[in-house]
Amino acid sequence: MARLKEAGLDALECCYFKHKSQQVRLYHDWASEFGLKISCGSDFHGEKVKPDVPFGMNLREDWVADLVIR
Repeated sequence: MARLKEAGLDALECCYFKHKSQQVRLYHDWASEFGLKISCGSDFHGEKVKPDVPFGMNLREDWVADLVIR
């Protein structure tokens, strides 16, 4: 992660609709440890590209509490 940050990484997608709670926590911990911003993703790329992936995502309340703007 340190090498990625040195190469220009400034954020980590911590919340993703397919992530398990343990993954969200791990990615959030990495973001905190390396001073990275936290982002979310829905994986929506359009109905023709990924018809099985809906637009947007519902975030669990405990995930939202972890989202901060730095």
